[in-house]
Amino acid sequence: MHHGANAIMNRYACEECRHRKFRCSKERPSCAYCRRERRPCVYSAKIQRSPLTREYVTSLENRLQKLEAKCAELIPGVDIEKLAPQTPGIPGSSTWELPTNPWASTTSDAPSHPSYTDSFPRISTGFEWSEQGDALNQLADGMAFLSVNPEGAGYLGTSANVALLRSLHHNGWTIDSSVSRVIDSSRTVKPSLREAWAWSEMTHDADLDQLISTLIDSYFRNFHTRYPIVHEATFRAQTEDLAPKPDPESWLLLRHVILAIGGWCMGYDTKGFDELLGAKTQGWSRNISILSSGSLTLVQAVALKGHFTQRQNNPNTGWNFSGLAVRIAISLGLHREFPAWNISVFDREMRRRVGWCVFVMDAGTAITFGRPILWPTDGMMDIKEPMNVDDEKLTSTTLVAPEESTGSTIYSHLIWQIQFHQLTNSMYTRRMASFDLPAEEILEMDSKITVWEKTLPAYFKYGHTDPTEPEYITTARCRLLWRRTRKLQDDAVSSVLNMHTSP
Repeated sequence: MHHGANAIMNRYACEECRHRKFRCSKERPSCAYCRRERRPCVYSAKIQRSPLTREYVTSLENRLQKLEAKCAELIPGVDIEKLAPQTPGIPGSSTWELPTNPWASTTSDAPSHPSYTDSFPRISTGFEWSEQGDALNQLADGMAFLSVNPEGAGYLGTSANVALLRSLHHNGWTIDSSVSRVIDSSRTVKPSLREAWAWSEMTHDADLDQLISTLIDSYFRNFHTRYPIVHEATFRAQTEDLAPKPDPESWLLLRHVILAIGGWCMGYDTKGFDELLGAKTQGWSRNISILSSGSLTLVQAVALKGHFTQRQNNPNTGWNFSGLAVRIAISLGLHREFPAWNISVFDREMRRRVGWCVFVMDAGTAITFGRPILWPTDGMMDIKEPMNVDDEKLTSTTLVAPEESTGSTIYSHLIWQIQFHQLTNSMYTRRMASFDLPAEEILEMDSKITVWEKTLPAYFKYGHTDPTEPEYITTARCRLLWRRTRKLQDDAVSSVLNMHTSP
């Protein structure tokens, strides 16, 4: 009996062979081609065409009546018959055909929500993933935009970046999920760090010092202004052995990931980066025992490692590092202010910066993947926001907290990101709990964000122009406005799709 059922499941070729028009061996768990090429082997059931029966047409008519009633409720006083001809066509819509919805049911026990709310694999191990070397799932892109098929990509919730694409797919649209060619081609375009620096010709320490200095400059110029989790002057002094390293092993990990991000920001392919810099910096693969300790430096290193790994199209590996950073941060009490603690102004401020950077990174990663935010909620944390001050006004020798700047600093963007997530994280949690939020609730959320937007300083408001402002302020303004615009648009579109597809 079991053998016969298995034979039925394998009657059709896997998706990979079907797409490439290869003869599929139809074996489980993986066919011969997918085993040889180390690709995820997914068998999809044959698409069931809708029956051309009176019963099915009647069910469609009933659904249409419900949709018209819903439109009349949302847009009272409008004649739908007159409204429909006035709807402008979608440019290029001829290339997008909406096939018959294979999920439409003629039975009375149809679910009250579209099947997308339960987007899960076909087998119990389908959420399991591997991102080691060639076993990397090519569809597991770092920003979770392309993983339409839940097989082998890890759990991606209903608010993940791929949500709208999955919703269209589950409601009958044909989505070409064979994006491995795009990802592969994007990887081959990047120049190798080894080739760019003619590594084989680097025989002197001066050459290596020049490379390291260039990568550090790239990190602080391009990445640090977005997530100021490291104090630049302190790190540079430690690099030159002018300042002590409180946690030497963790500092080597931090140095390693800063150099890697610096190369990535310059557009280099950092594959094989470990061997380029020598065994001294290969802490990530060789020093797992470092995780038996906890320090501020380790939090910085692990948080940056998680962010960088995600951007290398290893989303779940990056997620693990990010979660580890949260756990270590909490173990150090970075979610608490401890006002009675007699520590220096600089040390207290660094705790705030590191803690809040981890908070922002955790929230951003969770929203990207549609997963729960790990950082404690507002009621469990009392740490103050970082101060809006320039680095030269707050150093390790500062005795009294300086007056905050009314203008922009590299910490301005972090401060307003913190406030944005403090406002919207509860909205995100609500969104995760209910796929089809009422329009009134979405509008109420949008109203709250609009009120927050009005409190932004002038240099972060839409339309502000200042040719003398630093480039990172221009970038920060665009990022804040993009977050504000994008936060609720997925909710609104998803709710419309849900209203359209609910029976």
